[in-house]
Amino acid sequence: HLKDGFCTPRSGHDGEIGRIHGNACERRQRGVRKGQGHGDLVALGVGEKEQAFLRSCLEDEGQLFLIAFDEAGSIAATCNCSSMAHRQRYRHRAELAVSVKQAYWRQGLGRRMMELLEAWARARGIEKLSLEVDTQNTRAIGLYLSQGFTVEGALRHAAKLADGTYRDYYAMAKFL
Repeated sequence: HLKDGFCTPRSGHDGEIGRIHGNACERRQRGVRKGQGHGDLVALGVGEKEQAFLRSCLEDEGQLFLIAFDEAGSIAATCNCSSMAHRQRYRHRAELAVSVKQAYWRQGLGRRMMELLEAWARARGIEKLSLEVDTQNTRAIGLYLSQGFTVEGALRHAAKLADGTYRDYYAMAKFL
């Protein structure tokens, strides 16, 4: 279950935050688990498009995808970091995305996942992390600011909602 911003192992299972990687479960201290293979993704209710995306993460050393599971084995949060390591001019930067289910807001899970992504990026010599966030998502903006990100600009009409209205986003970044 989630405790102090971490997923802790449920009885009989390894559970925390893990990186999708290969068909094996990579275990780290405190029971970190990785997506254990494509069959496990189906068992988690992951759709075909999402499975294809996760498989592409496996094949790309420039990507890290983390999943946090709750006590019941459901996905509580995901995050990813994508670098363009294959492009010389963009090799120094990476894009970051974090998504936490509302039931797990304000428990430190997003912060912890961002810390893991940042450590991964630093280890690869990435110098700049970038992200986009809805200008109305004040909680996420607060988290990003507290983690050292700054607003670099605004993206007008960055998203179009089902009702036809638009949302603006901030482009934010952090130099490592």
